[in-house]
Amino acid sequence: MPKALCKTARQAERAFVEKQLPIVWPAGEFPQSEFKALQDYEPALTCANFLEASAALKEKALAAFLPDFVPLGPIADRCLNVKIPILDTCCFHYRLAWNPRLLRLNPHARHRKDKLVKALYQKLAASPNLPLVIARRCSHTGFRK
Repeated sequence: MPKALCKTARQAERAFVEKQLPIVWPAGEFPQSEFKALQDYEPALTCANFLEASAALKEKALAAFLPDFVPLGPIADRCLNVKIPILDTCCFHYRLAWNPRLLRLNPHARHRKDKLVKALYQKLAASPNLPLVIARRCSHTGFRK
């Protein structure tokens, strides 16, 4: 969230609870209907993805919901990283997709995919508040837990 909106994290949390914080919502990444805590919160702007939401931060007029892995770049020093307690109960889903033929023909791509899955697993497993379910695509049986 831009520091121009709120000077402290406490002010930002209060503004959010009072529904006075203008936010940009990346609806393509986080469907708002999946967040019961945000059912009656009206975003000031709705966009498609995290990149568009982070671009909106540059205008200094809107706060954005972004995961930790999205880099803010040069505007990071002008933003606050605010943890909203009411959102700790929300469950986030990550979906990875890849081309099986590409993985079969290109060992480097397979290696990259494996590293990404391992990094995400380690990051998510380290967070005690997140339920972790890993689904793996099996060629014969479909998805398996």
